[in-house]
Amino acid sequence: MVVFSSPAAFAAMPTPAGTAINHPVARIYTVSLPGGEAESNAPAPSTVQPIYGFRENPFTPTAVPLKIEGGQPAAYTFSIVNNGNAAGAVRVNVSAMSNAAMYPGVTWSVEVDDASPFVSGLAWRNSGTSVASVAGDTATSGISVAPGSGATFTMRVNGAGATHGATAAFSITLETIGPAPGLPGGAYDSEYNSLSYAGPASVSSGDMVNTVPPSLTITSPMEGQETSAGLLAFQGVTAPGVTATVNVIGPLSGQQYVESVPVGPSGSFNKNVLLFAGANQVQITAMDWMSNTAAQTLTVHNDEQAPVVTISMSDNVVGPNVAVQGRAYDTLNHMQSYTLEYGAGENPTVWRTISTGTSAIGSAAANGTLATWDTTGLSGVYTLRLTASDRAPFNTTSEARRTISLTNLTALTGTIPAGTWTMVALPGTPTESDPRTFLGGGRYEVQRWDPTAPTDPDLLKYKINNISISNAGMGFWVKPYDAPISYSVNAYTTNTSATVEMQIRQGWNQIGSPFKQRGTSLDNYEWGRVQVMINKGAPGQETKTMADAITAGWIDSRIYEYSQSGYVGRGPEDGLVPNKGYFIQTFRDCHLLFDPGAGLPMGLARIVRPAYEWKMRLAAETEGLTDADNVAAVLLGAADGFDPADSGEPPVVKPYVALSFRGESDPADGQDARLAMDVRPNLVVNQTKTWNFVVEISDPGRNVALTVPEVENLPDNYKFTIKDELTGSEFDPKLQNTYSYFETGSARQFTLTARKMADLAAARLTKRFPRGWTMFSVPLEPDPSDVRFQLADHIRDIQVFQYFDREFYDPDHEQKVDIQAGIGYWAYLEDERDIEFTGKKLEEGAAVEIPLTQGWNLIGNPYESVDVDGERMRFERSGESVSAEEAVERGWIAPFIFEFNNVTGGYERHQIGVPLSPWKGYAIKAAEACSLIIQP
Repeated sequence: MVVFSSPAAFAAMPTPAGTAINHPVARIYTVSLPGGEAESNAPAPSTVQPIYGFRENPFTPTAVPLKIEGGQPAAYTFSIVNNGNAAGAVRVNVSAMSNAAMYPGVTWSVEVDDASPFVSGLAWRNSGTSVASVAGDTATSGISVAPGSGATFTMRVNGAGATHGATAAFSITLETIGPAPGLPGGAYDSEYNSLSYAGPASVSSGDMVNTVPPSLTITSPMEGQETSAGLLAFQGVTAPGVTATVNVIGPLSGQQYVESVPVGPSGSFNKNVLLFAGANQVQITAMDWMSNTAAQTLTVHNDEQAPVVTISMSDNVVGPNVAVQGRAYDTLNHMQSYTLEYGAGENPTVWRTISTGTSAIGSAAANGTLATWDTTGLSGVYTLRLTASDRAPFNTTSEARRTISLTNLTALTGTIPAGTWTMVALPGTPTESDPRTFLGGGRYEVQRWDPTAPTDPDLLKYKINNISISNAGMGFWVKPYDAPISYSVNAYTTNTSATVEMQIRQGWNQIGSPFKQRGTSLDNYEWGRVQVMINKGAPGQETKTMADAITAGWIDSRIYEYSQSGYVGRGPEDGLVPNKGYFIQTFRDCHLLFDPGAGLPMGLARIVRPAYEWKMRLAAETEGLTDADNVAAVLLGAADGFDPADSGEPPVVKPYVALSFRGESDPADGQDARLAMDVRPNLVVNQTKTWNFVVEISDPGRNVALTVPEVENLPDNYKFTIKDELTGSEFDPKLQNTYSYFETGSARQFTLTARKMADLAAARLTKRFPRGWTMFSVPLEPDPSDVRFQLADHIRDIQVFQYFDREFYDPDHEQKVDIQAGIGYWAYLEDERDIEFTGKKLEEGAAVEIPLTQGWNLIGNPYESVDVDGERMRFERSGESVSAEEAVERGWIAPFIFEFNNVTGGYERHQIGVPLSPWKGYAIKAAEACSLIIQP
């Protein structure tokens, strides 16, 4: 504290009240006095009433606390009483001292007045104004206190720029004025006799009380702020030296706690406050040394819990209209939306929407109806998926799945004309297998060709008795004699969740489409999309496309329908019409395979290069030890649980630093998997997924660096956060790719959170293709990748082939043709034309990985506006990454690539490293399986 003190030489020594005062003439004491003036009084042995820190007689300097803040003066009031022992009035002297050394840059001022409101009447000796001189000053009141009366004075002290709790210094002395008996009143200099003054009989003062509360400002969070973190930092500034606390009150009874808030030397504070679920009343309080209090209260909302989602259904469900029961709500009413979808099989790769909504369904006490699912045309094993997301900023997502066996009955109807044979094939399995049960009475014939029957001179191989239609797609003949037959039969819908197998024998067979419809699709099933399998379940089992089976001599190139008493041949490009029967000749026993997704957008597909939406590489390093090959990723077709896309973390060997993902179950040992690669399925917009990983070191007490290299490859439509679960520190790897810490233990847990903020905007690119053969590539990621979807308007006029792993694929192949950036393809066009592709352009800076199998591979430039030369190519094999030149030297790849010349019909040879142009395809030969990494 700064101490304002009274100079001892000026301190009068007043006598107690009621004391008789004599006024002898005396010489002044021989002392050196400032200003050459002295004032004296007769010594008195008793102690006077204290005034502003002067505790004893004689007066000695004493610390006086004085609180200054925010330009508000500290005000103090004191009173004096003239006891009348002397005839003169009392004069008040106030002194102010400078404290520039203790508070540099602070300008102090002291004002003294008689009472509030303040009036004029005081003059500072040095400044000549009502404001004291910075160097120190004395103001004398212009109001005299007559004998037997009193007066109250108020003093204000201010310091411009002073902090809370700063103190000033001052002193107050009193002296009588006016003549004593026989002598004039006043002061004498050192050359004259001094007048002995009679001091006042009593001096009193009030308590020095600070009444101004400290300043308090909360800068973060804002009123009404919402969070899902559970822990929120309250930041702000108050006066230095105060005591601060936080009082948190939750929404439920008993939810309250109080904690101290550390305040820094400058008055700033930063307190992590643990929140209750729901609305929290958070009050920050600052109290100074005089118990003056400032408080500020904010309401903040915390919701860490994801929405509640459940699907309540039995294992076996009968359609067509299925009421899906369950729940989709948020306990704190923050749910933004929910989506109910279905997909074929137990682990679908394709999902179709049943319904979406924004209102809560069900509650903690009861289920509600999520949707009425129209399952017309569907049958088999299906999985339903319910996802729900909270609105921003909570951004939590929940998912529930339910796998069911779906059965549907459908009415199969038709009219068979009289007088002619009609070949019928029911697109479903009838509940009554004998056709006569649904054809009714009347005169008609029914017969079915049996290729295994002995040849009869009359019936040939036809059966006319004991005909049983036990499976969908079995053909048979009907001939009414007297009148047309209109039939209606209930049938089980054919399984649309898996490939349907139809066994046929060598020779002629009567067949038809097994599907009345496939979900909402009423398209006829194209014959060329049927696959053929031989030797099922036996050595030599093999499956071919229809075109290949025809070429191999397994099956006839034509099928035949019967129309108006005659056969009409159909080819692979023609569709099988539901309810219509066909004859097909095979040259060996086989099975026909009907993929329910064949020919439909989003059907089953083969992906040459895994369709990663993003990959994040994580590395840990400490004192020469590194674990750099760890990947979190999102991949089309992956599963949340352990699947082939994931990769295990190898066993450690000391000394080590090891980073591994945790939390997934490895079915091989039933233990928590330690994964070096943790791949999840694609996210929908506003969905969030988390990856838990641990960094372990064998020797504690080391600095560890967690690094996210190649952040330029991360997509802009995702928000990423990595959190240190020990300290609570978080960082965005796209803004900060290294996080360092000192590890005192052996392991530290982190959480990676990825939230999909939006879908990437679709791009449309058009390229003019020449007539004839062309080797091409597409500089974007088509979506969907199926070439039949991309070239839907041209597929009849364009032949497209994909060459991979020594095999050609055409659109009718069981795995189809999938267009992907960086992959090359063959196309044949009858005429020159413009072709448009729709999809997503690669992220700026994103690398593309292309797997190369042993032998020839077709590649392309994945970027629209960048030529890819040798500097942009890397080849990886067995964990090593080398340049194109070194890959040639090591014998991984041949030194040349080949480009097809559409004009000459020949190949042009280029040295590895020659720039690859957008839209062109190239052939490259690999001696060993490896990966080509292309970067822009």
